[in-house]
Amino acid sequence: MRSSQLGRLILQRGSTVKHSSKITLRGWQAIRAEGLPVQRTMGLIAQVEANLCSELAARVTRGLVAVEFRLSVRSALFSHRHTLPKFELDDLDLGEQHARRTSVSRSLNCAHTLTGLPIGSSTWILCIRTDLDEGGIELSVSLDRVISLTECTFAPRPREKRKTMLSVGVRYLFRLLPVLLLPPLSTAYILSVIGLRLHATIYVLLSLLSLPCGLVVMVQWNGYSDRRQARELNAVLPPRIVDKSIGGLRTLRSMVENVQRGYFADNLAEWSRTLGPVFNIRIMFENRMFTTEPEHIKSILSTNFNSFEKGSHFRFQFSSLLGTGIFNVDDDLWKFHRGISRPFFTKERISDLQGYIQHSDMAVVRVKSGCPIDFQDLVSRYTLDWATDVLFGANVGSLGGTLPSPSSPGMPMSDSNLTPADAFMRSFQAAEMQASMRTRFGPLWPLLELRRDEVKHHMAPVYKFVTPIIRTAVERNRTRNEAKQADVEELTFLDYLVQHTQDMTMLRDATVNMLVAGRDTNTFLLSAAIYGLAEHPSVLSRLRAEILDAFGTSGTPTFHDLRTLKYLRAVLNETMRMWAPVPINIRKSKKAALWAPVVPGGKPFCVPAKTKVSFSVFLMHRRKDLWGPDADQYDPDRFLDERYHKYLAPNPYIFLPFNGGPRTCLGSEVAYNQATFFLIRLLQKFSDIELAPEAQPAEFVPKWSGREKVWFTSHISMYYKGGLWVKMKRADSDE
Repeated sequence: MRSSQLGRLILQRGSTVKHSSKITLRGWQAIRAEGLPVQRTMGLIAQVEANLCSELAARVTRGLVAVEFRLSVRSALFSHRHTLPKFELDDLDLGEQHARRTSVSRSLNCAHTLTGLPIGSSTWILCIRTDLDEGGIELSVSLDRVISLTECTFAPRPREKRKTMLSVGVRYLFRLLPVLLLPPLSTAYILSVIGLRLHATIYVLLSLLSLPCGLVVMVQWNGYSDRRQARELNAVLPPRIVDKSIGGLRTLRSMVENVQRGYFADNLAEWSRTLGPVFNIRIMFENRMFTTEPEHIKSILSTNFNSFEKGSHFRFQFSSLLGTGIFNVDDDLWKFHRGISRPFFTKERISDLQGYIQHSDMAVVRVKSGCPIDFQDLVSRYTLDWATDVLFGANVGSLGGTLPSPSSPGMPMSDSNLTPADAFMRSFQAAEMQASMRTRFGPLWPLLELRRDEVKHHMAPVYKFVTPIIRTAVERNRTRNEAKQADVEELTFLDYLVQHTQDMTMLRDATVNMLVAGRDTNTFLLSAAIYGLAEHPSVLSRLRAEILDAFGTSGTPTFHDLRTLKYLRAVLNETMRMWAPVPINIRKSKKAALWAPVVPGGKPFCVPAKTKVSFSVFLMHRRKDLWGPDADQYDPDRFLDERYHKYLAPNPYIFLPFNGGPRTCLGSEVAYNQATFFLIRLLQKFSDIELAPEAQPAEFVPKWSGREKVWFTSHISMYYKGGLWVKMKRADSDE
């Protein structure tokens, strides 16, 4: 039970407040749910009302008001439906995994003036919603009408972490200490109770041996639990990789070596060939399911969406990188981010090509005919400038910086020579690589970071980069409120987010997540497209002919024109099929789930509860049984000829470059438009593209033959090790 808890509410004027239509109060308060008598509930609401009105009257002089109030709470509001005078209660079923949530509405009379708006004769509605599982409470205040919970956009306040000097690894050891001490202490106690007279050395040895014995018992119990769940569902468990090493160390070593020296996902592809498209991996005593089967991926992303989540372990692994951003959260917080983002990816907004024109032209100017250039670095700057300009309203101008040269490829090594944008790109890639490595070591990854949180260390320059952008947006919002401007069309994504929360941590995390979405994946899409064109001159010639026929060497396409270039769209689709920007995704099962059998008439597969699930669209996109015998060949025509109707049209889930289901990428059309416009501008000026192997750093030249001539790998998204060095020839030099 908790009492005298301090809550914090943020009053923010809605975009139409000058028309007296809507004012919303948003907040969050932790409350324990144990059941409360009706009269106590009414008293609680009355106390909230009294504090609310008095604080509003005292602090309503500004457009943004912070209201603090105290609640003496011993349990939750309601756990059952009641009928009370002046109350309306509606039970809300917001997910079968949660307990019942209850909405309470009551009318208030408030004879105060809010920012010059008389409301004495109007009605305030106080809406309180409790979450009996999560211990959360939402309060909103509306003028003249009740805002339903589906309309009310509420920013859940992330739980603030206590600052500590201990590293993530040391804190993990402290949490692990009781688990490590329990077996030896229990053994010592049992031996003492039995009264066996043994030498002290024997006592110590038996106590120490209890640790691996306890571990064996845990592993066997988990295996029994998985088999029991499968029997209850009349299903079977997927085949398991045979690895007799302790903790699956041999499998772990194979995966790490593949990342460091091999062709991407070669080991996963080999296991898929021998075990089938779905199999079980155990690494560091963690159970993992892996699949490339379209029906299974469809179940995870769509048809059985509520049975899978990112999960607490994923959030823990990526918290230093993604924080509470959209890619690292579930449930209400994910819905909040999704709802905030959706208005900025409508047709009206993505049809504005001015940002594409400006930044594409600046990027193309930096390409010199006949000179090697790291194209991956160039488009990384292009997408960064576009994202900061269009999404955040603060172009960082990285395209104006110094580009890598063949004599000194990669980022400049001296920190003193780095611009803020350069420091951001280098540090963010290092943070992504470190966070990705954590996933390979299962729950024991903190033991690799005993000295410090390595991801947080790399993220310091990233935060230094994004913080001024956020502060500028906050200041713009303050100025806009003072001027009583409410033109939503002029707002950037960050401006709109600032209107809904001013929590700096949430704003920072949302900004970083949007940069991942708007920069990393598009960078690789454009880089891979250029690699494909460089390796396939006939595709390049045909694509350039389509562009010149439509726009000539200097014409500017309209938004409608972008969709008429069918071959260009096929080139982009084939690029994402061959080299999926996000090759592997991770979820966790909330409860036991069933996957369809891969053999007709067979038993379904069981995914036990709380199991880590990985799926690879990269490998799925290359399966010959799904795409035909030429699935490992680059051929854009497969999206235009009879192969499209034979393979893709009947089974759309075999092609998932932008994910699927409720978590489908909102910016898919933005990615298409950005890449399309850039390639139009580039191929209007350049007629020939070829790789520049002499400029590629020697340590990043792949050791294999008969495959790609550059080395690509993945952290969160794909990238080329050592960059993508190419040479281009200007079209006017041929004339």
